[in-house]
Amino acid sequence: PLHKQLELSVGVRVERSRQKVTTFDLFSRSPTAQGADLDTTDYLPAAGLVWRLNDAMQIRAASRN
Repeated sequence: PLHKQLELSVGVRVERSRQKVTTFDLFSRSPTAQGADLDTTDYLPAAGLVWRLNDAMQIRAASRN
């Protein structure tokens, strides 16, 4: 906690994806296979803030990418 009534949380989520596709050009006269490879890594930051007004109420704010 930043203070008795304020709490801050921050973090980063990492997502990695791999995709391989093989397809054919439908409008081509020769049916040759065409492929594509996708390999990505994404870093997604996030932050949140909680302000505790009393034991029964709180205000929350968050931001993410």
